[in-house]
Amino acid sequence: MSSGEPPGADGAAGTTRPRRALLLGALLVLAVVAAGAWLILPRGTPATDERVVALPDRPAPPPPAPPPSSAAPALPPAAPAASPPAAGPRADGVASFFPASLGTLDGFGSARFDMTEQEVRAAIDRDFPPAASGRRRVGQIDQETDRVFLTRALLASVRDVLPGTGPAHVEYVLGYQRQRLIQVNVIWGAFATPPTPRADTQALSAQLQDFVARAYGPNLRTTLAQPDGSVVDFVGRDRQGRLVELASSLQSPQRYWVRISYVQDPLTGDVYRLPRGAF
Repeated sequence: MSSGEPPGADGAAGTTRPRRALLLGALLVLAVVAAGAWLILPRGTPATDERVVALPDRPAPPPPAPPPSSAAPALPPAAPAASPPAAGPRADGVASFFPASLGTLDGFGSARFDMTEQEVRAAIDRDFPPAASGRRRVGQIDQETDRVFLTRALLASVRDVLPGTGPAHVEYVLGYQRQRLIQVNVIWGAFATPPTPRADTQALSAQLQDFVARAYGPNLRTTLAQPDGSVVDFVGRDRQGRLVELASSLQSPQRYWVRISYVQDPLTGDVYRLPRGAF
């Protein structure tokens, strides 16, 4: 090493030569790789070609679908809302004359509890007009006084209170003091005018037992034998104390009957009672 060469110049020069060789080698490798890639590509095809070329055994992909319209598609017209079933006769033939539930024990047919005599008569004419066929009244409206309770009843002989059930006897009971409707009894059997055939009365009793169980509650069914041989088949009361009762007597061939009753107040109704201290 000459005295004019700066110290450490040999070491620096020795270190620089390998780096230069390494750099030259890397450049040479990159040149070879670039040349090889250029030779592989077909002539006239740029390296960055993005065209889609259909292959012979594969169909070309379909064009992209147009973007959806911003407008909402038209909806089909809405179906009309179902209307509630109209009130009327039940499908099983029990007419709407009979209260449909314990919450509607307010009378029978057009007659309502607390109606006056004239209002009850008008209701009977509406429900049982003197017609030639169908549900109708036969004869005039009679009346009768109960000797025990001193109530008065308007009596009507009717046909087909229920479809195909024949004659029945309907009693509209007016109270002792206020003379307003407090009870309705509908009776089929030997006491109707003319009498309902016994076989028809027995069949109707079974139909009514099914009706009251479904309309007023199966848990209210009962079988209470009475001293006269009749049977109370059903008793139901609403929250106001109004009562529906189904009773029958079908053993006797001469005195058979079935009765359904609607009572406004069976406990303290408007009937005559002996005053305390009368004796």
